Amino acid sequence: MCKPMIDKIREEIIATNYCDMKALDFSCSFFGDEVYICFEKDESTSWKISFIMCANVKYETDAAWSDTWRKNPSKVRDMRSPQLGYYCQEIDVTENPELNGFYDVHFDLSIMTGDLTCKEIVVEEIPKEQINKFWESN
Repeated sequence: MCKPMIDKIREEIIATNYCDMKALDFSCSFFGDEVYICFEKDESTSWKISFIMCANVKYETDAAWSDTWRKNPSKVRDMRSPQLGYYCQEIDVTENPELNGFYDVHFDLSIMTGDLTCKEIVVEEIPKEQINKFWESN
């Protein structure tokens, strides 16, 4: 993999100013082939980082902390916006040493962390209306 390409991806991610921004969605689609992280940018737009053609997806969330963190309601889907504590802390991209042309990604969304390996990373600005804001209906 050429170094300028990974540098370009890192620069695009850093340019979103993601650190301490409110994470609005994390989702896996197509049996884990695609993973998305969305976080706020401003009142009308959000950032969406798509990890495409994933060879590996692992994440850990706060459900195991239910005795100390999740009291009532116990399901994230039932929470309101102030109860959600997902904030972007880190999105780190490196070259995968074993799969040529793939990236290793580590992310930290405060109470959710993960690692994945993917072939392509796309950073884009999207209207906030495109994000499933389930907490607005609670």
